[in-house]
Amino acid sequence: MNLLQKSIFLLCSLLLTSTAYSYDADRAQSNLASDFAECAAYYAMSVEGLRRAGADTTKAEEAIAAAYDLAVKFSNHEVTQARINLSIDEQKKLMNHDFSNIAILMSSKPHNKGLGGLYHNIVYFKNVIT
Repeated sequence: MNLLQKSIFLLCSLLLTSTAYSYDADRAQSNLASDFAECAAYYAMSVEGLRRAGADTTKAEEAIAAAYDLAVKFSNHEVTQARINLSIDEQKKLMNHDFSNIAILMSSKPHNKGLGGLYHNIVYFKNVIT
């Protein structure tokens, strides 16, 4: 095989491999909706903490609305609300139902960049997708 043939073979192999490991659009859409619902739940928990601290909750409340809208866009209201409720329950368990343990919740999310980072990510996705 010459270099061109090897390159074409490699490219075709990579394309076939990536296709074999991908999943369908419906599953991807469902996963994305679930992720946005989890973000909405995380922000709902954060709003409670901000309220207790007497801090401004405006950005967190905007992020809840944006994440909720995006989750609904990829599923529906009923499924989104159920996912949010389940996620809030899971987050409360993780914190041992004690809000002073919110650091446990914050550190459990490897992608977490703090509220500001999540807020900007949600706003970015909302602007790109809608």
